[in-house]
Amino acid sequence: MGFSILIGSTAENIWGSERSQFPQWIEPVDFHLGPVLISSTELIILAAAVVIMIGLDLFIQRTRIGRGMRAVAENIETASILGVDSNRIVQAAFFASGALAGASGHPVWAELFHCVAFYGNGAGN
Repeated sequence: MGFSILIGSTAENIWGSERSQFPQWIEPVDFHLGPVLISSTELIILAAAVVIMIGLDLFIQRTRIGRGMRAVAENIETASILGVDSNRIVQAAFFASGALAGASGHPVWAELFHCVAFYGNGAGN
């Protein structure tokens, strides 16, 4: 708890306490498809999601760790008997899930929300 306050205060001292939006790295362009309005940023987020899904599929289908993940998901005891290091596979699955959450959440968060030094201090405090 104290360390999170230290990090938040350090961020406030460096960047200030005012809300700021992420810098625009592309100029948004709106496309009208009938009554639907789609921005170029939304299309980039969609394309990035498709690339991430294809990469995840290739990772699960073509790598040794992916094959181990499929085996452990089916039956952890049988996978262990067949020589799969289930502890390593579970660690890899947790790492992959965190990386996917960050990779998928960041573009949406950067598009919709503002940066504040004290994110996470709202609920329960």
